[in-house]
Amino acid sequence: MKKKSTIELEEFLNRIREGLSVLEALGLSHADLNQVSFEQLLENPDDIGDGVIKVETKLDTLFLGVFDNLFVKHHDDKIRYLFFGNTNNAPLIIRIFQTLFKKFGGGIYDDSRFASFIRKDKVVSLSKGKFKSKKDALFHTWSSGNNSISLSYHTSPLRQFRLLITQNHPQVPDIAIRTKGTIEHALNFDINSILNQQEVSQSVIIEKGAVKYIDYVFNLEHLVLEVFDILRIRLFSPVRKFDLMVHSNLELICSKSIDYTKMARIASGLISLYSKDTLGSEELMPYEVDNLQEGHWVGRMWYLNKSHALWSSSRDAENMAYSLSLSYDKKRDGFKLDIVGYNELVKLSN
Repeated sequence: MKKKSTIELEEFLNRIREGLSVLEALGLSHADLNQVSFEQLLENPDDIGDGVIKVETKLDTLFLGVFDNLFVKHHDDKIRYLFFGNTNNAPLIIRIFQTLFKKFGGGIYDDSRFASFIRKDKVVSLSKGKFKSKKDALFHTWSSGNNSISLSYHTSPLRQFRLLITQNHPQVPDIAIRTKGTIEHALNFDINSILNQQEVSQSVIIEKGAVKYIDYVFNLEHLVLEVFDILRIRLFSPVRKFDLMVHSNLELICSKSIDYTKMARIASGLISLYSKDTLGSEELMPYEVDNLQEGHWVGRMWYLNKSHALWSSSRDAENMAYSLSLSYDKKRDGFKLDIVGYNELVKLSN
């Protein structure tokens, strides 16, 4: 017979919002948990690939009236608390969702991949074991300060109900200067030579009676980075010529079907060159490789200052020098690389 945690969900969430850790909010400490051995940790390659460095469990207590398992997974930069258990109690599931909705607002869900807990009929059907596809699984996520919270109800394992709370460690600002150079040399093209070619399209944006910028789109004769075949050049000038003193942006697009391994290789190359991005992400995680295969990857973005360190609006009085953004959306623009402030990038490359 499992012990029952006496804390109610609403009080538990209030404590987390006040800044307590999940264990503190439950009235527990790490001494109350069982640590998984290193040998057992190595038996789970998904955890190793996801950067898990320690796992603790609490399997003798029923939490929040439904979760009879608690796994605590430690990473370098965060701790993930995974509560889970099997249930067919649809009213309880709906009540837990409504409490989270009340505390943290509407949250986010991806209706192309999951159903929402807002659909009570979906909750009831799945609690009865009825579903048409894996898209009938329910998922919702919220962000609050240093916490992110996800609630999910699964088709496989059937009726498994999960609450995942991630608490991020305070980040130390990354002020290291990037000393490995820039992407400019890898691009390996002459922008003025391209501007002298016939464009596929051109669009002029006028503001207050003057040219604000002109977009030129070109089909590239030679692939850039072995994948990009379209280049959009935006010049903030009426003159069709690249100038270091004129702000310019580039957008490189792969218009054709592309193998995920090529995208991963380019991403890894940029990460090797620029290190952590502005959001603190570095090497590709296994789930990101899955995202590339599935056709949607949020990607990486770097905002650099003129010292060639990561730019911060709160730390840097000067404007950003340039930015890089690499992303993939199969249904929209495909695999693309955006460079804002290309002229500043060239300056820093010389």
